[in-house]
Amino acid sequence: MTDRFGDRCAADRDLINPLRPQPPLPGRAPANRLPICPGDTWNPDNEKLLYRAAKEAAEHIILNFKSIQKTIIHAIERLLELREKFPDASSMEYLYMLEEEYRKEESKYLIIEKPFKAFYGVIKPPEIVELYEIDTIRDLFRFEFVKMIEHDIFIKKCKNCGQFFIPRRRTNAKYCERIYGDTNRKCSEIGAMLRYEKKVAGNPVLEAHKKAYRRLHSRVRAKKMTQTAFMKWSDESVKKRDACLDGELTFEEFVAWLEQGRVRRARGKGGKQQKVTMG
Repeated sequence: MTDRFGDRCAADRDLINPLRPQPPLPGRAPANRLPICPGDTWNPDNEKLLYRAAKEAAEHIILNFKSIQKTIIHAIERLLELREKFPDASSMEYLYMLEEEYRKEESKYLIIEKPFKAFYGVIKPPEIVELYEIDTIRDLFRFEFVKMIEHDIFIKKCKNCGQFFIPRRRTNAKYCERIYGDTNRKCSEIGAMLRYEKKVAGNPVLEAHKKAYRRLHSRVRAKKMTQTAFMKWSDESVKKRDACLDGELTFEEFVAWLEQGRVRRARGKGGKQQKVTMG
C-alpha cells in the first residue's frame, strides 16, 4: 500500500511492521496471524484488510497528536506573551484572556468547552482525595494546562535553544539547564554570552566597544593599567556607547573617544618602531 503521508517516524514503523502479513511456512499457521473471528481460518485477503485498517488508524493517531501538539505550543507561547504584557494579572485572568482569544478565532472555547467530571475517592487510606475523569489526550492537556496556570507554574522559552522549560530557582530565568549542542555547557552558562556575541556581530557600535573593552582589560591583566582606572573607563564607555546608540553621538566621535590615549606601534625610517599616541 502506498504511504500517503510519506516516510513515517520510527514509532509508526514499530507499531505497523509487526502487523504486516507474512505468508505461512509450509504446514504451519502464520506466526503473526491476527485474530479475525473465533474459529476463522487464515485468509490472506482478510490479513491485508486488517493491516491496511491498522495502518490508517495509526496515521490518524499521529495526525491527531500533531494537531494537539500544535494547540499546546500555541497556547503556551500566547500565555508567555500575556504574562509579559500583563505581569500583574491573576492566574485566572490569564486563562480568561486565552479563552476569549480562542473563542474569537475558533468560535468555541478551548479550556471550558467541556467541564471535567470530578469525584472523590480513596487512593491511599485513610485519605480521601478529589479525582478527575479524563477521557482523551486533549482532555488531559486541558486539565494539566488549567492546573499549571492555577498554581502559577511558569513555563518559559529558553532564549538560547528555543525549547520550553520550568525555571528551578528564579521565575525570571531566561535560559534552561539543557546542554547546548556540542559545547558540553548548559544554556544557562553560555546563553547570555552567545546572544550578546550575535547582537554585537550585527552592530558596529557594540563591536567597537567590545574591542576597546578587551584591549583595556588585557592591559589590566598585564598590570599596565589599574583596576580602578579600568572600572572608571568602563562606566564612562557604557554611557558613550548608549549615547551613540541613541543618536546623541556619531559613530566617528564614539570611535575617536575609544581611541584616546591608545598607543600604537608604527615603523619609522630605517624600519625602527616608534610609539604613536592617539588622541
